[in-house]
Amino acid sequence: MRAHGGQRAEARAAPLALTGSRSGIQAAVGSTTVVPFWSAITRAQAESLLGSEAMWPVVEAIRAEAAEAAERVAERDAAAAAAASAVAAGAVSEARARDAPQRAWMWFHHIKSPTKKRHIVDWGRELGLVGLCKPGYPGVLIVQGGAAACAEYASRLRALRWKAMAVRAEETLVGEGSATEAEEAFVAAAGSVLGAGAGSCVELLEEGELGRVADVMEALGRGEMFRSTILKISPA
Repeated sequence: MRAHGGQRAEARAAPLALTGSRSGIQAAVGSTTVVPFWSAITRAQAESLLGSEAMWPVVEAIRAEAAEAAERVAERDAAAAAAASAVAAGAVSEARARDAPQRAWMWFHHIKSPTKKRHIVDWGRELGLVGLCKPGYPGVLIVQGGAAACAEYASRLRALRWKAMAVRAEETLVGEGSATEAEEAFVAAAGSVLGAGAGSCVELLEEGELGRVADVMEALGRGEMFRSTILKISPA
């Protein structure tokens, strides 16, 4: 019985035996780890175990070294990503400061899809726009910000499937100051009608609130533009 047990022990140990060369060690360990390098410590450990069956200390050392290396790589990548994000944010801020402010007036046959509503809000936030969206029948969307951001926003919306969509007017906000000053004026007008904090992004209203959009644009001094562009009412 002891002999039989010894044979089984040898059979289990045989796959773990190290050969008498460094290349043999690498071949034996290669199926266990994906680390393509050896440190001075693991090499010393491997060489001290040549011809033995105790390869697990070497494997564990390599695994520990691999984990530390992976952590260093992850930290380096995270730092690089943070630096790239800061540079991109600075570039967007600088471009926005240079960009002439613009207001886009959009009309839709309807806006009912929750996904489209989410895109309207999320893309506006991403592009630094402010505005109002009245969903339902018809859909009305008025946004403002840098000209390039407004153009990108309209392009993304056009790529969605609509029964009908039209950018009815695009105003360059001459005389309304910088994009930041124009945004502050819009937020103040929206806040006066919808409550404090409204209008700091693309605000999604209820389906029956077209009149509130009209009130905000009136407070902004663009009531006539709203009537002629969205309601198609000619000036008296």
